[in-house]
Amino acid sequence: MAGQVAFPSFLRRLNEQFTAVLWVCLGSLLLFGLIILAIPFDVDGTDDIVTSVITVLLILIGLTAAICIRYMFDRKAPEAAFGNKPWVVIWLFPLAVTVLFLPWLLSGALADESTSVFMSLVLWLLIAYVALLLGFLFIPFVILPLELIGRGILALISGRHKEAAPMLVIGLYIALVTAFAFVGAFAIENPVPGKLGWGNVIFALIGLPASYTIENQALLWVARAMAVVLIAVPVAYARLHRPQAPTDQRVSRTQA
Repeated sequence: MAGQVAFPSFLRRLNEQFTAVLWVCLGSLLLFGLIILAIPFDVDGTDDIVTSVITVLLILIGLTAAICIRYMFDRKAPEAAFGNKPWVVIWLFPLAVTVLFLPWLLSGALADESTSVFMSLVLWLLIAYVALLLGFLFIPFVILPLELIGRGILALISGRHKEAAPMLVIGLYIALVTAFAFVGAFAIENPVPGKLGWGNVIFALIGLPASYTIENQALLWVARAMAVVLIAVPVAYARLHRPQAPTDQRVSRTQA
């Protein structure tokens, strides 16, 4: 048809097999390449520039993974058409980033007296895949609540109040859980790792002494207020939606 752009056949085949995941990853790799080319890699590994570049790359790895995975779980995505090939692209993405980052690694940008170039390469791969896995967590705790809030606002503007209310409540509740985790992490210093550390978190919220250290008293009070809301919302929902006995049963119980 006139006015339509005719793409080469191999591009159409790539799009059919790998969908938008391939183009998102290629776009991110292009951005990574521009960042690495714009900054010289023969700098000291302890320099702030190296730390800043590594932080930006890791954030972009997690964000790219989150965007691709969100697309994969979209109901509109034709899953039967592409199978598992986009997942292969996602899992190979940190390796592709490592290839672009290889001049920095070989120059010893991450190496020091106790870490060889080979060990810095292994360490970078581990950190890159950790950032990829964190992208999975980025979806339910950041992208999902923002998406629900956005859809709820659009539904509210269009007059679909019954659809807007649950989306806004769920989105705001998940966003509050995420905010509570970050605020609590900055409010106290918890020396106990893992599940055992939750005892210190609870004691800090209640105000009981334990092996934690208060870093910011104001943030701790904000975290306490968030905890009250997080507990009150499901309790209020359960009470409002508690099944009630029919009227005739209540009358018979009263007469008895």
